[in-house]
Amino acid sequence: MIFPALTRVSRLVVATIVGIAPFSALADQKRVAIVYSETSKQGYWDDFAYYQAYMAAQYQCAMAGVPYDLLDEDDLTSAANLAPYDVLVAPLF
Repeated sequence: MIFPALTRVSRLVVATIVGIAPFSALADQKRVAIVYSETSKQGYWDDFAYYQAYMAAQYQCAMAGVPYDLLDEDDLTSAANLAPYDVLVAPLF
């Protein structure tokens, strides 16, 4: 596993991302990626619940004015794919 600490991201991290002001210099400079994980989705009690968490992370970034990219599990296998990002968000309740 490349980044074991990134397998779970709490609401606190998502709240921190939302706390970045939309027009701040920080929001313009930081790169955020939201990770879609089929493996994590299978661990949820319902597929819809995982989709909601995944979409909520996207919504929170969008409402905070933080640009983001969407990654999947295949993108996590290479450090070169992750190098451009300052923050990885893995949706979790």
